[in-house]
Amino acid sequence: MDASLIGEGAVTRDWQAVDRDFRNYGFLATEADAFRFHFRELLADWFSLAERINALGQRMYVECSDLLPGQRVLSPTSLGLQMMPRCLSGFQGALILAERGLGVEAQALVRSVFETAFWMGYVISDPTVAVPQLRGETLNSEIRLFEASLRHLSGMGTDNETQVRSQLSEMKAEYARLPKPPTMEKIASAAGYGPSYFFYKDLSGAATHLSLKSIHGFLHHDEAGEVIGHQVGPDEESVGKAVWLACRAMTLAVHALGRLPGCSAYSSELDPLNHELGQLKPYEPVERNC
Repeated sequence: MDASLIGEGAVTRDWQAVDRDFRNYGFLATEADAFRFHFRELLADWFSLAERINALGQRMYVECSDLLPGQRVLSPTSLGLQMMPRCLSGFQGALILAERGLGVEAQALVRSVFETAFWMGYVISDPTVAVPQLRGETLNSEIRLFEASLRHLSGMGTDNETQVRSQLSEMKAEYARLPKPPTMEKIASAAGYGPSYFFYKDLSGAATHLSLKSIHGFLHHDEAGEVIGHQVGPDEESVGKAVWLACRAMTLAVHALGRLPGCSAYSSELDPLNHELGQLKPYEPVERNC
């Protein structure tokens, strides 16, 4: 493990002890707390922006919840204010993982924030079309779950199998009456966030799904690309990418919720944060000689 990973806040720590503890317990190691000091210092500008985006999102969500009484469950207001805490918790979870060095895992949560923000923007902008499609998307997932359950129960002749078949038949009949949801790329575009689909798609292969790309960072390579060994400890590049993209995803969520009647006043507070985000480029690790 590189001694440079031990930040200023951990100067009293023996980096060899951190390395030894990490090899035994991974990111559950007690000494791994040293990573938090390092990344908070290294990515100070990114974390500072993230905390301000989070504060705006939390306040907006709490204050706009006053709009809920009297709403229908599937109204744009109800759905938007159900999606917002999903975005906030995903964003906050990504930051918690990132500051402890779990960059790829943080990116998986960031993808979820992008996905939810796309749907939120779509539902709030065009509820007549989007809400039935979201219902269809949800029902299709349930149908697949019931089909998997039925394959497990098939041939057992139990009451459970009969009940599952009956419920599955009802769900398929309802699904046939609903409009089929578009692709995520089209949802992002319909929400007005088309350019951000690139980041969502990148995270799908780089973090969320198993791929050669998603496991590449667990090996340490030399400049020629030859494998040196396992990457022991956090990967700075993946952590920096996670925090930067988390900020981008969360600003979309704040923007989407701001389209609701009664929530538009927050846009003036989002504008300077978006401007600052535009000035911050993705973090790029600096080669050190240690």
